[in-house]
Amino acid sequence: MEIRNLTIFIFISMTFVFLSSKGSPNSCLIFYSKFDDKVLYNLKTLVETPDYLSQVRTVIFKGQTRNGLVVLERQDNLPWGSRFNHFKTGFTRDGDPRNPVLILGPKLAQKMGFSVEMQDGLTKRLFIPGSKNLIKTIKKINRELKKQGLEEISYLPVGFGLATSEQILHLSISGGEHFQMFFPYADKDTNLTVHEASAHLSSLILPRHVLHRAKVVTERNLEMIAIIRDDHFLTAEAKELLIDQIMKDRSIELDFGTGNIATLLGDFRRQFPGKPFESFSETTNMTDENFGFPVWVSTLTQVGMTPAMSVILRLGHILNLSHENIPILQSHTIKAIKVIKTNEGHGNQMKLSLQDLDRIKLIMASFIQKYKNEPELGYKPIAPYSYALGIINNLDRRIEELTQAASSAQ
Repeated sequence: MEIRNLTIFIFISMTFVFLSSKGSPNSCLIFYSKFDDKVLYNLKTLVETPDYLSQVRTVIFKGQTRNGLVVLERQDNLPWGSRFNHFKTGFTRDGDPRNPVLILGPKLAQKMGFSVEMQDGLTKRLFIPGSKNLIKTIKKINRELKKQGLEEISYLPVGFGLATSEQILHLSISGGEHFQMFFPYADKDTNLTVHEASAHLSSLILPRHVLHRAKVVTERNLEMIAIIRDDHFLTAEAKELLIDQIMKDRSIELDFGTGNIATLLGDFRRQFPGKPFESFSETTNMTDENFGFPVWVSTLTQVGMTPAMSVILRLGHILNLSHENIPILQSHTIKAIKVIKTNEGHGNQMKLSLQDLDRIKLIMASFIQKYKNEPELGYKPIAPYSYALGIINNLDRRIEELTQAASSAQ
């Protein structure tokens, strides 16, 4: 098929909407089509090597415009989506930076400052709002949502560089009354910005109760860290090992939870363009026991147990303890033990001296005792699938609310 005919075929087959763009010149069309990627993936240089897209950066961070737009550019003859990871950790793959546009939908994406520049019938450059622009836009939308008596956006990506585990934890809970989660948005980093766009910006559509629960879980982890740090009987070595592992585990949960939720929603939009999120539950993205949507929601929120109990189970896993090792757990964690396989943490199990191990068991027992009179902390222990399903089924309505509020705010 000649290139001209192929371009016509793409144009006719795709779902598209024309947009005006105030921030990026020559950006008048924003769309997604299966064929946009299909044309690129069918190039002989790619399909023959399955690992190719983990070795090559397909999208380049080109800097920011004067009016605060991040510019991402797809390299010629390569797709937008990539498994490339500069840090080689598995946590920061570039992914597909079009995810926010796909998830929010073209109308809301445009109102929030996203746009695309075309070249030869394919998307070439993606313009996304930098942190300052995004913060201003979210606050404008929130004022309009408040006027209408609707739930405000509770997730705010704030400008930040490469954050440590400790910085992620403290930053995430520092949003005050209006924001349940601050997330570090590296909008000027050659190696991180593509990942930030693909994995973390879209979490602004998550409901307040999900982000609030994630915040409380993080607060409980930080409380345990403070207890361990201030304890007079644990050795310095034990303190350092425990604190470091708790911080790493919880920061990874925040990263994985927000990042993989967005990735799965973006995948759904790519696989089923035009379908509402309500039909998401029919896909394997909802039912996969290891990598499905409920898993990442549970990772973020630790739903199915109290936030305090999630800290105890984390320590139990780090120290290779079973619930039989801590008698007080036996009467409190029947439901929690059932979900520990899903939420068992990401760190290496460690061995402490018997003295340190006995001391941390006492600390754990005291922590459980402190929270025994508020077993659910205001939450119902909903099974992860049901909890995740409730989030999914409300996304279409939420996006429509945000779209209307964004239109009124301008």
